[in-house]
Amino acid sequence: MNHPAPPGLPASARTAATRPDKIREPRDLVRVLAPARAAGRRVALSQGCFDLVHLGHLRHFKEARTLADILVVAVTADAHVNKGPGRPLFTLAERIEWVAELECVDFVVPSHVPTAVELLGLLKPDVYIRGAEYRDTKSDDARFVAEQAVVAGYGGSVRFSDDPLVRSSTRLQREL
Repeated sequence: MNHPAPPGLPASARTAATRPDKIREPRDLVRVLAPARAAGRRVALSQGCFDLVHLGHLRHFKEARTLADILVVAVTADAHVNKGPGRPLFTLAERIEWVAELECVDFVVPSHVPTAVELLGLLKPDVYIRGAEYRDTKSDDARFVAEQAVVAGYGGSVRFSDDPLVRSSTRLQREL
């Protein structure tokens, strides 16, 4: 259903990202983060599809933010979302816009590659935080094993969300 814009508010104002200052390309973010890093501020990175967003995602981001001074969220590009037919439901631009609106998120970057390996090597976050579902599969998922190796290589740490609501959106969709 297409709703008209409220009186006095053009449709473009309703659909435009209101936090474009938070949305960065990965290489630009390295430059933006440099002064904060030089001042000793810690960076955390969370990466994922963030398509069927739920309270667990919000809690994951809030927890990630407590682990560092700056939270960066990488959102997987549409071509690399392998959650099943018809996914992602929302485009990369829409998912990035949604995540950027969250107060606990400092920066959002698109991830145009199938794993976070390249992004981890570029941004070198102090903390790479994954959802609780990765705690049990950390040695079964070759992509995650490679990501952990990159983080260990530059001296960062890998952490997992603790909240019981932090779980796979794909699993939630199957359970419905």
